[in-house]
Amino acid sequence: MEYGISACVVFVCIGLMDLMPSGSWVPFFYDWAGYYESGVIDGYEWRVNRFRIF
Repeated sequence: MEYGISACVVFVCIGLMDLMPSGSWVPFFYDWAGYYESGVIDGYEWRVNRFRIF
């Protein structure tokens, strides 16, 4: 039962991601390299967060 509930949650999340327009903000998945290239964050913050997914 637990695997079934988890699978349903995953499918709902994937479905919601498909509804979001391309290039829009996606919570929990930050584009650290993009922020650094656009100048929003500095090199230190990029190095600290580059491998963080959440």
